[in-house]
Amino acid sequence: MSERKAYDDNVRLYTDYPFVELGDTPGQPAPMREIQRVVSYDGNKYCEVFIDGVRLSLKAGYLYQDKPEPGTQPKGASIAALLQFVSKPKRG
Repeated sequence: MSERKAYDDNVRLYTDYPFVELGDTPGQPAPMREIQRVVSYDGNKYCEVFIDGVRLSLKAGYLYQDKPEPGTQPKGASIAALLQFVSKPKRG
């Protein structure tokens, strides 16, 4: 996969998917967490990410672009935003 030249520091990716590895209970709501880095994306629906220093796997549909306000529906991440994060650590 070719590296993307542009990097938008204003774009953030989040997930509220529950991970046992992060202390969540399966089937229970999990907190909204910022994605540190997208390690890989299979071009279809699965990706590997780093959250709180832990490498995890999930469906890309559970990634959201921009942190939603409490009680609002999160906005799904665009493929362009997802690809921008592949192998690029989040700055800041």
